[in-house]
Amino acid sequence: MNKQFVGVCLLLLIGVLLLISGKYLRSYLHDRQQRTTSDAVHTKGQVRLAVDNWIGYFPLCSAEMKEEMHRAGYLLECVDDKADYQGRMNALAGGEYEFAVATVDSYLLNGKIHDYPGAIVAVLDESKGGDAIVARRDRVANLDAVR
Repeated sequence: MNKQFVGVCLLLLIGVLLLISGKYLRSYLHDRQQRTTSDAVHTKGQVRLAVDNWIGYFPLCSAEMKEEMHRAGYLLECVDDKADYQGRMNALAGGEYEFAVATVDSYLLNGKIHDYPGAIVAVLDESKGGDAIVARRDRVANLDAVR
């Protein structure tokens, strides 16, 4: 091989390495700038809460709650896991969430394999069983009367 060919190959290799390292350096510098210029730099931390779309959880993830948490120094992130309770307990046990909402029966069922990864710190709703639609007897005697 002649020296010119080796020189060109070496220059190409150095150029490719510079491009690749420049790409990663740019990404790192961008992330660093975001962290230092964002208001998140002044927070105590982030709180991740696993929820689903049940309306009773709305206050936990409302703009008002996020604002109150921010005033207290925390960023609240609500993660909708589409009611995957087993996945929710796996993630809670694995440290992905600081808090998770669940029905008591779901927690008993899905938390067992993780030796119950958390403690129930608040009761959001009380009921005596499953949800129901109730109709007045004098108006609707049974489901066939609705049809």
